[in-house]
Amino acid sequence: PGLTTELPHHWEIGLDDGTGGGEEAPMEHQEVRGGLFLRPMRSMEFGGRSPIKDGEIVLEPPQLSWPGTVSSELIRIHWELILRIEREKGGPLLWVQPLEVRHPLESAVIDSIPTNDGRTESDTF
Repeated sequence: PGLTTELPHHWEIGLDDGTGGGEEAPMEHQEVRGGLFLRPMRSMEFGGRSPIKDGEIVLEPPQLSWPGTVSSELIRIHWELILRIEREKGGPLLWVQPLEVRHPLESAVIDSIPTNDGRTESDTF
C-alpha cells in the first residue's frame, strides 16, 4: 500500500494534496461527460474463530458461498487469516496473513452480499 492514484484537487476533504491512499483510491471513468469516480465497494464475512491451543487450530469457513481468490480489473476477492493477539497494555495486535484459496467445485452464489467496511482494522471481533 501507500499513496497511489493522483486525484483532482478537492475530490474529498483531507485529500487536498491530490493523492489517494492504497485501496481507497477511487477509479476515474473518463467516458462520462464531466467525469465519474468509482469507489471500491467493500464487503467482508468472518469465518470461524478459535483460541490457539497446543499450536493447532481448525477454523470453519464463512457461511456464504464465496469464490476463491480472484484478482481482475473489475473485482478482487481475497482471503485472510487474522490472528488477534490480546495484550495487557494497549489494544490488541492484529496479524493478517493473505491466503490463496481455490474456487469451490460448484458456482459461488451470494443472494444478499454483506455490506460493511471490509477492513480488518475497523472491525471488532
